[in-house]
Amino acid sequence: MRLFCFGFGYAAEALARRLSARTTALAGTRTRLADTPPPLGARLAAFQSDGATQDVRGLLSGTTHLLVSIPPDLEGDVVLRHFREDLGALPELDWVGYLSTVGVYGDCQGRWVDETSPVRARAIDAPLGHAIYNVADDEPAPPEDVVAYAADLLGLPVPPAVPFARAGLGDMAASFWAECKRVSNARIKTALGVALAYPTYREGLRALIASA
Repeated sequence: MRLFCFGFGYAAEALARRLSARTTALAGTRTRLADTPPPLGARLAAFQSDGATQDVRGLLSGTTHLLVSIPPDLEGDVVLRHFREDLGALPELDWVGYLSTVGVYGDCQGRWVDETSPVRARAIDAPLGHAIYNVADDEPAPPEDVVAYAADLLGLPVPPAVPFARAGLGDMAASFWAECKRVSNARIKTALGVALAYPTYREGLRALIASA
């Protein structure tokens, strides 16, 4: 497997670590390159989402598995906009994954959504073999519940709620926090056999506290 990750950040690095025993080459992009050696020996190139570069094109050569974890901008998917022809010309490309947030479902006013629910946009698509997988825990919860539980574990007071009008949020951030949906994770369990290590935010937060 020769894995290339557009947006080699936290989630992409976690995937790369899980696949390290099967990976013969690892490359990707970051908005900025650090002075320290890249993790896992990955070959990295800078990509600011503003245009294709020969550095990125050179690292794409021979890719068999591609992960895109760069969010779209107002014009759509930045990877397809700049590298569509390069990706189409990869002779051994076997798998493409696109990592997004559940924001693609928009505001559902608290209703359940699953992978068959309509989305506002799709970045990568194919005539056959494509599928959406929602990665979520077993208990949809508003962020204030998660914050309150974390504060209780730490023995700290719960931070006061701040009205939207005084939060100083931009339009995109305000729309994100105004949306409400409950995301079903049934498909990752039935189709992929996933067993969650932390079924709800409670187990996850307790594990973080225990490891601190």
